Amino acid sequence: MSVFERVSVVRRTLDYRTGTEGPKHDPYSFDEWTVTKQVQHGPVWEYILHTGLGVTLQVYKDEELIQYWTDEEPTNLWLHFQNLTGIRVDHLEKVYQRLHGPHLFCDKCGSHELSWSEGFAGEQIQYCVKCNSILWVADPGPCII
Repeated sequence: MSVFERVSVVRRTLDYRTGTEGPKHDPYSFDEWTVTKQVQHGPVWEYILHTGLGVTLQVYKDEELIQYWTDEEPTNLWLHFQNLTGIRVDHLEKVYQRLHGPHLFCDKCGSHELSWSEGFAGEQIQYCVKCNSILWVADPGPCII
């Protein structure tokens, strides 16, 4: 048996989704982080952290719901998510931006005319010159103003 036969290959992906939920007359925004993990040819695990009207954590194994948690105190679920995925919740945005980076073209109109602008203290915003859509925000985190 060679050394290479004992090495397990782990594939992890991180996806982000945002939107609105709740009644149409009073919608609330939500963020949803999904970490997908597979070790070699084993099962595909999916961990979904949903923060919006409530905070939930869902665990799927090969697209079958295995576990579902909801908690009044989101810190408990954030710690559980961190233990399952190995990614701290306060680092999710940085990891996502490192993996996916700024856009090369506008998702809305397809234009390649993109530019950068300064937002709040230390914040950089990438936007489309043609349709003014905001494509990417580089947030430095909490700042004292």
